[in-house]
Amino acid sequence: MGYITNIGVMGNGYVGGTLIKAIKVRTAFKLSIYDKYQEKFKSKKFLEDVIDSHLIFICVPTPMLPNGAQDNTNLIEAIKAINVSSIIIIKSTIIPGTTAKMFKMFPQHSFIHSPEFLKEESPYQDFINADRVVLGILNPDSPIVPLLKDFYRQVSNCKNIFVVN
Repeated sequence: MGYITNIGVMGNGYVGGTLIKAIKVRTAFKLSIYDKYQEKFKSKKFLEDVIDSHLIFICVPTPMLPNGAQDNTNLIEAIKAINVSSIIIIKSTIIPGTTAKMFKMFPQHSFIHSPEFLKEESPYQDFINADRVVLGILNPDSPIVPLLKDFYRQVSNCKNIFVVN
């Protein structure tokens, strides 16, 4: 895969909605959206379109449980719905080690964690004017990295893209 033409986003809430807006405003990518909680975006056809995308961003709730552990149920459900080998970028808040855990559970996929640093009052401006983008990937030499750097340069003004494992 040497180019990206279509992007899928699972989750159209605070983080996903900001990402979707940036893609729509700043690029010509074909954009597919699926959100099981929003009637407008929850049909099987929307899910199939997301699954057919070159990159799939997962932006689903990952709340903390009363015991302090993280509830990754929504994340795991979203990944299970992706039935073909895919490049999955997790935008949801996750604890360290979750990306490696997801890879062990779903080895057919490539996983990257790219956390957001958004303030509630200005999420879109924070996204497009971010002072940094972090790409957490198990293999920093992966050919996926240049594709993601190119993607983020198109959807934001960010010049500082850090790759960590």
